[in-house]
Amino acid sequence: FIRMEAWTLIKAAAVLLLLFLAWFVNKMVFKPWRFRRRYLKYPNCEMTKNFQPFLGDVQTFLASMRQGKYIFDTYVQTVMNRRDVDVKLIFSGDVPQFEIFSLKAHEEVMDLYPSKVDRADVFKFFLSKICVGGLDQMPTNDEYKLIRNEFTKALGINAISKRIPELMQVAESFTERWREGEEIDMIEEIQSITFEVINYLCFGSDASEVMDSCRYINSEGSILNQEFGK
Repeated sequence: FIRMEAWTLIKAAAVLLLLFLAWFVNKMVFKPWRFRRRYLKYPNCEMTKNFQPFLGDVQTFLASMRQGKYIFDTYVQTVMNRRDVDVKLIFSGDVPQFEIFSLKAHEEVMDLYPSKVDRADVFKFFLSKICVGGLDQMPTNDEYKLIRNEFTKALGINAISKRIPELMQVAESFTERWREGEEIDMIEEIQSITFEVINYLCFGSDASEVMDSCRYINSEGSILNQEFGK
C-alpha cells in the first residue's frame, strides 16, 4: 500500500511538472514567437534578425556590454542604417514592446491615445480579479468621490491634515532655539522633533508639561530617558 501511494505521488508530481513546463514554454517561447511572426511582414517594423527566447532583446543588450559597446547600441545602428523604420519591436523576456523611431509613428500613436486617462490598468491581471469594481478601478465620478471621502474619513487622513499647523508649531519650537553659526546634530534633532510630534498627537499639547521624560529601551538593551522637548 505504501509503495502504491508513493508511486501515485510520483506520477502526480510528474504530471504537475509537465504541466508547468508546457505553461512555461508557451509563455516564454511560443507566445513571443507568434507575436513576433505577426509583424515580420511589415517592412517599417524593425526587430532582431533571429528569434531570442526567454531573455528576448536583453540578450542583445548584454552582448553589447560584453563587447564594450553602448548598452543600447542596437538602437543607434537602427537609426543609422534603417531610415525607413517607424517602430522597433523588442522583447523584455516574454513582454513585447514597441519603440517609436519616427515622428510619423509618434503622431499616429498620439492620435490613438485617449485624451483623458481615468484609470491605469497595471493591476488588471491580479487585483482587479480580486476587487472587481474597487476604488482603484472606478471612474472619477460622483460615486467615486463619495466613496473616497468616506474612506479617507475612516482612515483619519483628513483629521490629521487639519492639525498640520499645530505640528508646524511643534517643529518651530525647536528651530527657534537654533543660533547662527551653531553646530547642530540634525539626526538627533530630527529624532527629538519626531518624538515630540508623536507625543503631541497621541497625548495632547500639555503632555510635555505633565511628563518631563519617558524611559525607553534602546537597540543595545540599555534603559534610557527621553526628555520631552529636548
